[in-house]
Amino acid sequence: MSTKNSSSLRHRLFYLLPLIILHTAYAQDGPQKQFILPVKKADTCTGKPSGIGPFILPASLFTYGLLTVKVSELGHQNTEIKKLIWDNNPHRTFEVEDYTLFVPAIAVYGLNIAGLKGRNDLTDRTLIYGLSSALAGGISLGIKATGTELRPDASDKASFPSNHTALAFAAAEFLHQEYKGRLHWSVIAGGYVFAAGTGFMRMYNNKHWFGDVVAGAGIGMLSTRFVYLVYPGIKRLLGRNRQSGKDILVLPAYQDGRIGFTGILRL
Repeated sequence: MSTKNSSSLRHRLFYLLPLIILHTAYAQDGPQKQFILPVKKADTCTGKPSGIGPFILPASLFTYGLLTVKVSELGHQNTEIKKLIWDNNPHRTFEVEDYTLFVPAIAVYGLNIAGLKGRNDLTDRTLIYGLSSALAGGISLGIKATGTELRPDASDKASFPSNHTALAFAAAEFLHQEYKGRLHWSVIAGGYVFAAGTGFMRMYNNKHWFGDVVAGAGIGMLSTRFVYLVYPGIKRLLGRNRQSGKDILVLPAYQDGRIGFTGILRL
C-alpha cells in the first residue's frame, strides 16, 4: 500500500468511525428505543464526593503497567506479547491510532447534535474534555520525559506509558460519564472498544509494550473521573456563573512540546 493511499484511508476512517457509535445509538424507528434510556432531568456534574471507588480500577491498571517496568517477571509478559504480535508476524505499520483516539469524544458531540443530550451543556463538556485530556497528556508525557523504558522498536526511551492510549481512554471515559444512565451500555462500551483498539494498534505498530498500554488506560480513565469530580469547584473558581452573565472558557493548548491553557472571557 502506498503512503498516499494509506494516508487517504486513515483520513476516511477518522471521519467514518464516529458514525458507528452514532448510528448504533440513533437508529431509526424501533431499534432507537432499545438504546435510549429515560432521564428524569438533564442534571449536570454535581461533584458530590464518591469515595475512592471510581479510582480503584484505573489506579490498578496504572500500577500493573508500572510493575511490568520494575518487576522482571511481569516484564516477561511484555516480551511474550511483543513476540506474538510483532516478532513472529512481521508486518507493515498502519497508524490509524492517531485518529481512533478521538472517536469517543467526537461521538459525544455527534450524539448531542443528533438530539441525544448528554450530562452537560456544550461549554461544560468541552471544558471537561479539554481538562481531562490535558491532565492525561500531562501525566503521561511527564512520565515519558524521565526516560523510564526503551520502546519495542528501540527508537527512544519514552515508551512508558502510552500517551495515545491515555488520551483514548480519557475520551472513552468522557463518553461514559456524559451518557451513563442515558444510553444503553453497549453504546457506551463502543467508546472503550475504540480506546482498547487504539492501545492495541500501538503494540501492533511496535511502538509500545503491553504494560505501557495498560498504564495509559489507567491514566486516561483516572484523569477524566478526577476532572468530573472536581469540575464544579473549578467552575466556581473560574467564576463561570450564568446568573452573573459572565462566562470564562478555558481550553488546553499545546505548543513546542508544552501543555498549557488559553482562556476566553465573555462579558
